[in-house]
Amino acid sequence: MSFLQNLLKALQDNVTRLEHEVEQHHLGTPQIWDAGASSAFDNPEHLIPWTAFEAIEKIRVDLRALEAAVTPSHVKLLELGLRPARTSALNVAVSLGITDAIEELGGSASLDKLAERLSVNEHKLGRVIRTLATDFIYQETSPDMFKNTKHSKNLNKSGSSARFLSLL
Repeated sequence: MSFLQNLLKALQDNVTRLEHEVEQHHLGTPQIWDAGASSAFDNPEHLIPWTAFEAIEKIRVDLRALEAAVTPSHVKLLELGLRPARTSALNVAVSLGITDAIEELGGSASLDKLAERLSVNEHKLGRVIRTLATDFIYQETSPDMFKNTKHSKNLNKSGSSARFLSLL
């Protein structure tokens, strides 16, 4: 078997293992676009079983290996070089309260309304939100329309992630 075939087999085995853990421990289904805490995976008061955590970490490692295998070196290095910009975008999102503004505007907000609500430049705000959307922090549902995801929910002003990230 080739490297990629072995990697895909390992990934499939770990996904099957995680599905078993999710079912056995009634963890709910992991979601990406659901802005609510849709499962035990996102409940800060509940730690998932070690076996489920271990399966998740193995899946994450396999996915990073797959990505590294199929990504051209110059693209990989460019992405590494842009990480500080992503961290800065995250800090801007917390500082401005983008997540809270989206919620205040009904859970989905146009870029112009968000910029107006936050008193910032629309073009620059769009770059920040789109940068974070590439990491599934926000979702661009249609051109210039954004909503929160399960990840951005933790960036609200009262969220523990927002307090932690403000230290960066």
